[in-house]
Amino acid sequence: MELQHSKNLSNKLNLEQHSLLEKVIQLNSLANRLESQTKYNEALTKAQAALESLEVAKQNLSPVSSLIDIEIQVLANTGKITRILGNYSSAEQYYLKAINLAQSQRIEQHSILLSMLNDLAVVYKYWGKFDAGEQIYQTLLNTLIKQYGEQSHFVATIYHNYAGLEHSRFNYEKAEPLARKSYEIRQNVCGKEHPDTIADGAALGSILHGLGKWDEAVKLFEKAITFFDNPSNYQPYEVAVNLNNLAASLQAKGEFLPAEKAYRRALSIKKTVFGDEHPDIAVTLNNLAILLKEQEQRPEAKSILKEALRIFEKTVGSQHPQTILCKKNISSLS
Repeated sequence: MELQHSKNLSNKLNLEQHSLLEKVIQLNSLANRLESQTKYNEALTKAQAALESLEVAKQNLSPVSSLIDIEIQVLANTGKITRILGNYSSAEQYYLKAINLAQSQRIEQHSILLSMLNDLAVVYKYWGKFDAGEQIYQTLLNTLIKQYGEQSHFVATIYHNYAGLEHSRFNYEKAEPLARKSYEIRQNVCGKEHPDTIADGAALGSILHGLGKWDEAVKLFEKAITFFDNPSNYQPYEVAVNLNNLAASLQAKGEFLPAEKAYRRALSIKKTVFGDEHPDIAVTLNNLAILLKEQEQRPEAKSILKEALRIFEKTVGSQHPQTILCKKNISSLS
């Protein structure tokens, strides 16, 4: 979220107060730019500095609504960055505080509130709190379809994310119609070559993989990789995710060598984006290890699974479904 300087707020401020708010706005804008450049740790530092500066500003300013608007946006931005970095507990707290502030405001905050509820549900998906995320998505769908109709970019986003949540808890039969609905709406609203449409197709591919429809899944993953690996559309995280998913479908088809190559490239890109300790790193390590096990490379597979388990336990905890699955995979090698 990019902060917009309010004329009404400017009129209420003296020079010193104006300087305090400008510092918050500049720090938050810098955090946004760094996040868009995948410099997540630097982005978090700037976002947290924006929050600290905001606390100083609040001590020197009366609580006008425009100041609360700025606080909502800085909190939501910090929540997004901490979620990307895998710190789901902190992300939840930032979003809950922002949502509570938004709910205290008038209808002008409505679209911002809905967006933040969606973002909180994404946190719950990655955190494994699926019921909490599902409840938010069902509420959002009912609200948005009544407000905008089904052919809406935002409605497509909720279908996409809801399908992703069902995918994360391995409920592929429920996820597929949600994902197809998202893909269909996005093509109608945005066109077939829009980045969001390509991402929706790739998300559908992940669900088709779970249903054993590997040929269709491979085509969608390859299309996404080609699109996001192009310099004009380059998004390293999207490339890495789709390489990981392509590898899984190739592995399921018995094409082990191209699958291994795709897993290792996905791992390299993810480490460049996130560093060495992030749940997404552990996901690809786990998948690579299973492939190596199928090729009877058991010692390397076990070593890689132990590293994946260490990362899962550190980042998402011992009770997360991915952590439990990883433990089972290690036991199968004993």
